Formats: sequence, C-alpha cells, structure tokens
Amino acid sequence: MYLSGQFVTLISKASVQIVNFGPHAVRVGISTTGLEASVSAVGSTVTVLTSGNVMDENSFSHPEKVINNLSLASE
Repeated sequence: MYLSGQFVTLISKASVQIVNFGPHAVRVGISTTGLEASVSAVGSTVTVLTSGNVMDENSFSHPEKVINNLSLASE
C-alpha cells in the first residue's frame, strides 16, 4: 500500500492519496486530528479509482479503463 498526503494552507485543504497494489480491497480509516481548526472532514468527499489491473491508465483509445466513484466521506 502506498500513502501520500499534502496540506495547502492558503485554502485550508487537505488531500490524502492511498494506493492499494494488492489484489483485495482494504478498509482504511483516516483521522484528521491535529489539523488546523479551519479543516473539517464534514462535507469531504472520497474518490475511489478502480480498474481490473493496478497498472491500468486511461488513454484516448481506452478512456474508461480506470473509473471513479465519488461519495461523501463518513464521519
């Protein structure tokens, strides 16, 4: 599993990217404890990118190899 994160102070936005290279889905919990008060998980979204192969990528000839599923983050 690969984890990457960033925090942009100017707009008080946090971004976390997690990549699961394994063959099975993994449940992951993320805590926002310790971030500035202006950052709130309320109203946050989760985008899950899925594909049949971890090395897949979209192209002009195959624009839907990797699809996304956008949902609201649960608290």
